[in-house]
Amino acid sequence: AVMAKAVEFFVSLHVTGTPPQCLAKIAEIKTKTGITHFVGQFSYGGMPYAQCERNMRLFAEKVRPVLQDEASFPSAQAEARA
Repeated sequence: AVMAKAVEFFVSLHVTGTPPQCLAKIAEIKTKTGITHFVGQFSYGGMPYAQCERNMRLFAEKVRPVLQDEASFPSAQAEARA
């Protein structure tokens, strides 16, 4: 039971899922911690390169613009103006 809780906690720290799910998780982390930067991990274990590239491209197309431009992530806007 303790190991299962530890694994659940570890998994809950990661940003995964669809672009809207990733945005929601990043927003949750930002609210809890006040982060102003995000570093993504797009490849895990033996993941094929093509899948990793797909993950990065999807993030760049759907998630990154929101992090940089949307009012829900105001620190990104302030940094862009600096």
